[in-house]
Amino acid sequence: MTFAALRQTVLQANCLSGDRFGETVEIGAPGSPETKQNVKCKIEHEQLGPRSGRRTNGPGNELIGGTIDTRERIQVTLSRDASWQYSYPTRPAVATPLNRSASIDADRRPFTFRGEVIYEGDQHATYVFERSSRASQGKGVL
Repeated sequence: MTFAALRQTVLQANCLSGDRFGETVEIGAPGSPETKQNVKCKIEHEQLGPRSGRRTNGPGNELIGGTIDTRERIQVTLSRDASWQYSYPTRPAVATPLNRSASIDADRRPFTFRGEVIYEGDQHATYVFERSSRASQGKGVL
């Protein structure tokens, strides 16, 4: 057994295993994001605080103060071994959707890939997916 094969076996049997740290998610298939495929991955969830500010809207430079947006980011570690049925061998396209299981995440809005890569190697990769929501709408309407 090669060292690369050993690393892949350890990754799939431990880190990505549903008995340990992993979970099965649906991600848009490479080249066809509307088609979903099951992928086993490890997810680290990060809830970012509210974003508010003084943004401008339109030619009159009117302020839209009081609008509060929130973001959720997840770091997704997955296998790139094309011979494994639960892998994702290529980098996802920007805006590729990811849905977690309803038992883990009751919010059914998908996370989307924003193009941020934390690590990308020949054995595995870690990508950042994100979803935003508007907590409150301030003065003015977008």
